[in-house]
Amino acid sequence: MKKETITPHAQIDYKLLSHLSHEARCPFNGMLGFSDLLSSHFDSLSTDKQKEFAVLVHQLSQKSFFQLQFLVTWIRIISNNLTLNITSCSIDDVIKQSIDKLESDIVSKGITITTNSHKKANVSLDPLLFSVAITSVLNTCIKTLLTSKEIQIAVTTTSNTLKISISWQVEALTETINALVNQSASPDESYNEYNIQIWVAQQIAKLHNGNLTLTKITAESSYQLVVEFTLPLGL
Repeated sequence: MKKETITPHAQIDYKLLSHLSHEARCPFNGMLGFSDLLSSHFDSLSTDKQKEFAVLVHQLSQKSFFQLQFLVTWIRIISNNLTLNITSCSIDDVIKQSIDKLESDIVSKGITITTNSHKKANVSLDPLLFSVAITSVLNTCIKTLLTSKEIQIAVTTTSNTLKISISWQVEALTETINALVNQSASPDESYNEYNIQIWVAQQIAKLHNGNLTLTKITAESSYQLVVEFTLPLGL
């Protein structure tokens, strides 16, 4: 994936950063809270990096999906301040944890999520962090489903690779979905919130020596979008 270069175009909003640091303070994945990140990391950045950091935080704060789990992960990825907590775990458990985070949306919208069980598919990864990647994708699925109410999650393994495929149907290529499919996911403000969520998931996959792809399958009257994580079984 080509990494987009972001040119700061706004003054550093220290008041906004201060507000976020107090309102979004919460431990995540055993890491420092967001306010601790600002106090311990922000001051050590160069002036140019501080400007970029502030602009990116401001852009993300404007998105409707502004949630702590995405914010902290995203900020730590772009600031190279993320330490993985690798452990051997069941991919079924990680997927279940991701689904549970979105239970209220799933129930209220009458969505069915079908999964295939892979109890023997243990993989070495950071389970809490990787669940954010899957949650990011599922949140995009939920928000872009039109009349179809089913999301399918399939796990397959080979001797050294694990694949997680998440697919869902859309009946029309709206402007939002076109942007999602045709543009490289990037945390640039010109992309929509779903691009940013897919970008977060991509970066988390890369941190695990894996990859994420998004493809479109055209049918007679509908389109199927498929996100596929590919991970090594050993890290």
